[in-house]
Amino acid sequence: MARNHRLRARLAAVGAALVLLTGCSSTPGPSATTTSSPSGGTSSPSGTTAPSPPSSTSSPSATTTPSPSSTAACTAASAFGDALASFKDDLQAGAAVEDVRAARDQMVKAFTALNATPGDAAPAHLDALKAAETRLDAAVKGIANDDVLAQALGSLNQDASTVQAAFNDVLADINC
Repeated sequence: MARNHRLRARLAAVGAALVLLTGCSSTPGPSATTTSSPSGGTSSPSGTTAPSPPSSTSSPSATTTPSPSSTAACTAASAFGDALASFKDDLQAGAAVEDVRAARDQMVKAFTALNATPGDAAPAHLDALKAAETRLDAAVKGIANDDVLAQALGSLNQDASTVQAAFNDVLADINC
């Protein structure tokens, strides 16, 4: 009897692995964890329930598969988030103006890509992000030398935080 239970648990694990390999990546993780719990506790008679999670996980994953436009939006949003994080990392005492400008240029480039593929982002949230990004861009362009950068770090960090807040609203809309 225990041998049949182990065999069923292994078959369920193989089934979960096949589901993972066929592209259902968002929900199989929890079912694989659920399947591994019964195999660890071989004394529990839950072997009959192990095969059912893989069959139930295939239908929800079909409804949660992102559309190509949302995938493109998530990719663009990820690139913008990385560029914003890099920019914020460069805003430190002793930073060179050239480094801050280069980080800003990457952020502008990523923002342009995000605008080209906004997915389900609300136009108002995109407009707020554009306004915050434009203000930050203008502030960076207004810095003439390292001495001025040191004095402007506080306001640049505040502007970057405003961009981050607007970006968080866009991320919530896109649902990545």
